[in-house]
Amino acid sequence: MAPRKPSRKLTVALRRELEVQAALAREAVTQFHVNSALSMIELAASRVSAVRMLDIYLRMHGLTGAEAELLSYSVLAALGHRASKGTAASLFVEGEETAPPDRTSVLNVLTNRLRGRVHHDLRRWVELATGATQAGLLDIHARHAIRFARELTDSHSILQAAELYSDMAGVPASLRDTLYIFLLDRLAAEELPRRNQTVAPQTDRVSLFPHRPRRAV
Repeated sequence: MAPRKPSRKLTVALRRELEVQAALAREAVTQFHVNSALSMIELAASRVSAVRMLDIYLRMHGLTGAEAELLSYSVLAALGHRASKGTAASLFVEGEETAPPDRTSVLNVLTNRLRGRVHHDLRRWVELATGATQAGLLDIHARHAIRFARELTDSHSILQAAELYSDMAGVPASLRDTLYIFLLDRLAAEELPRRNQTVAPQTDRVSLFPHRPRRAV
């Protein structure tokens, strides 16, 4: 990475403005998680309980503590509203085994909680849905982080702006490097001079393999 340029201390007004933007980002992420978790629960189609699918979702995305608790309450509340209309997934499935002990590997989470051939397609769907959710989260963070980069152009490098956003918005460590790349890509699309896309005439092209004249015999 390029060396950082020194940053100036944030004014009180600017810090408060950035805190508001970070709070909006957190809210957008939470709502996205709720919708994504509900979508993954629907994938189970009552083959696996909503409670277990929610547990899988939390573990696949590394959500713990207060964040996981808030998301769980929100998802269960949404399921409660749907149940009143007769459209909610089953909170419990008869005969479902008790969840096995915690595992550190994402693959173990899927394998141990969705056993048997009957769940083979569901395991694949969950894996695909997890990737799509992570991409969606990066998009949300990039949209909010670019505001930090613009506000801090005169005092912070892009990397510093990305790090400040990540700290204030609670971006997981696993997403921070990728977020920085996303942020650079979006700023590049805005700020870099546009290249001439016109195809150069044949005579202006440089050959990758220049013609070598034959030696005289």
